Amino acid sequence: MRSPMDISAVVLTKNESSVLGRCLKKLQFCSEILVIDDYSTDTTRLVARTFGATVYKRHLGNNFAAQRNFALTKAKNAWVLFVDADEIVNTNLRKEIQYAVTSDTIVGYYIPRKDVFLGKQLNHGEFGKTQLLRLGKRQEGKWVRPVHEKWEIMGPTLSLKEPLFHYSHDSLSQFITQTSFHAELHAKQRHHEVGDISLLRVLLYPAGKFLFNFLYLRGFQDGTRGFVAAVMMSFHSFLAWSTVILHYDKKH
Repeated sequence: MRSPMDISAVVLTKNESSVLGRCLKKLQFCSEILVIDDYSTDTTRLVARTFGATVYKRHLGNNFAAQRNFALTKAKNAWVLFVDADEIVNTNLRKEIQYAVTSDTIVGYYIPRKDVFLGKQLNHGEFGKTQLLRLGKRQEGKWVRPVHEKWEIMGPTLSLKEPLFHYSHDSLSQFITQTSFHAELHAKQRHHEVGDISLLRVLLYPAGKFLFNFLYLRGFQDGTRGFVAAVMMSFHSFLAWSTVILHYDKKH
């Protein structure tokens, strides 16, 4: 098994002092930890340095892909692991990651993510199906799309079995705030990708997304939290598509 010297961990931050320490504590197996901070006004950078992280201050500019690509230019190791400040790498996942980077043929790994919403893990709906390409060779690809960004790696990839735990929202108000922020960015990207849209899409797509999450993907099995999560993801779609019409579609 290779030493931790082969892995650089990257965490993007913006006023994450309340959760960052928990995240960085679980990344000590990586020889390098980079925190790319969007000029936090709390003690985020102090917390990061306390756990031995190298901090770079850089404005997000509403472009998460650019922020992550910047991190790739600063990482020193061949393998890079991207983790959000509200995510946790537990012991089992750490061991699997350390074994995974011994491969001489695989250049990237998808990691399943389990969301812990209002104190309880979601096992169904789209939150129960999430797989993210978060571990990869530094020089084998780049991040694309300003929001809901993805890492495009050229070469063989596999999926790890152990999950990354995402402690996404401590309160419903926090969920709503974050949903609104991402919906605005998503609207800009959607308009860029598909152009003008119809009012019918604004009306039907969110309803369809709720049914897809709550019924087809069995979000109802997560009880009240599953219902709330399905409603919020439908609300996210409504905000994004309606913003496209209100701000970007010149026909309306």
